[in-house]
Amino acid sequence: MIKHNGFTGCLFLLITSHALIATPLAHYRYIRSIDGSFAEQELVAVELDATIWHAIGTDDVDIRIADQAGNPTPHLKRKAGTRETRTIRQQRASRIETLSDQEENQLELHIVLEESVPGANVIDFDTPLKDFEKAVTVWGRDNEKQETLLAERERIFDYSRFADVRNTAINLPEDSTQYRAFRILIEDIVDEEALPLRWETRRFEEEEETLREEHRRILARPFRMDAVNLYERRTQDAGYVPRISRQTFSNINTSQQRDPIATILEARHTGAPITSIKIDTTNTNFSRRVIIETPTRRDGREVWRERAAGQVSRIAFRNTSHASLHLSLPETRSQRYRVTLLDHDNPPLQDVTIHAKGPVFQAVFLADPGKAYTLYYGADAASHPPRYDLSPLERLLRQEHEPISLSLQRETDNPLFQKAGLFASENAMRILFALAIIVMLAVLGSALYRAARHIP
Repeated sequence: MIKHNGFTGCLFLLITSHALIATPLAHYRYIRSIDGSFAEQELVAVELDATIWHAIGTDDVDIRIADQAGNPTPHLKRKAGTRETRTIRQQRASRIETLSDQEENQLELHIVLEESVPGANVIDFDTPLKDFEKAVTVWGRDNEKQETLLAERERIFDYSRFADVRNTAINLPEDSTQYRAFRILIEDIVDEEALPLRWETRRFEEEEETLREEHRRILARPFRMDAVNLYERRTQDAGYVPRISRQTFSNINTSQQRDPIATILEARHTGAPITSIKIDTTNTNFSRRVIIETPTRRDGREVWRERAAGQVSRIAFRNTSHASLHLSLPETRSQRYRVTLLDHDNPPLQDVTIHAKGPVFQAVFLADPGKAYTLYYGADAASHPPRYDLSPLERLLRQEHEPISLSLQRETDNPLFQKAGLFASENAMRILFALAIIVMLAVLGSALYRAARHIP
């Protein structure tokens, strides 16, 4: 009976330890339920926020996604973003056929595209004039000499007297590329410009002023054009543009260094990836060299490793204003940063703060209908990210299937991790497994010894 119970206990111990080892979800301290339910299979994504990055640390991005039955769900980690477009202009060779004055201070010109040149839908007036506003009307002319109104009294202008605002182009409808010739009518082709020189005429009779007149010279100014250029305006795919978010530092500690004279800021961070740091201060008219460092281990001790260095400055004097306060750095993950501002013999900057920017990451997966999903993170030991077959997800994303963004509920403790306790550690499970084998061998050895003694 004793032998039977001992063997059964060892077997149970082996099975239990094996079950714990075979449950990878028990290695994660935290869970967050993923909102959303679907009637059909959907491509979905959840964002990795500051809470998740803080729990992950700075090792591999080790997370798991599983359904309500604990079945693992393959997921792909990528930078969140959007597919964007951009507008480009390509010049088209053209020539002005006729140019003539019209009644009511108007100018009419005919411009045609050269042969074998693609169509155009933008007209740009190259003029050196400042401080003007003109109304422009454009007709397109087809091969049958029929005209179609494309733009009526559209404005071109330059308001340099008040601000750096200028527009000398007329955007025509997209399908204007079908026309090979354009008739353009410009209104108020000659305007009046008051010169800055002024003078007064005053008349006195017996010491009493009886007349005061102010005179200004008015200049008739024609609308001078160096050229009239035609362009084709097209929308082009700008590709997938990652989304950048602003991030904050915590526990910022500021100190002064004597050799070399410098201001040092040490700060904590969630560990999320960052690609730039902004130095802000209440000071103006300064320039400082800045060094950004993160800690690393070398020969068993902690040292600071330089990640980026550069110059920050701000100039504000009368009409001169300039600010360059951002420093770019390679995508970096660290929970501690040190920023050094080399002051030399200059007074330290006042009220210095630092902020960061970095890409937003998300986990993308295929959600099956009728299933609920949970995100697991915060591994208890060295990270061992799962290896999934991601080709189906990569193919869907290449085909521009944009995932549906889902939100995460608040962080809670993983009940599997709590139940596993000591056994959640892989080393602990290996020790348990080894102890179980030793006990089992001892029981078997004892049984064999007892059996051998009964052999005649």
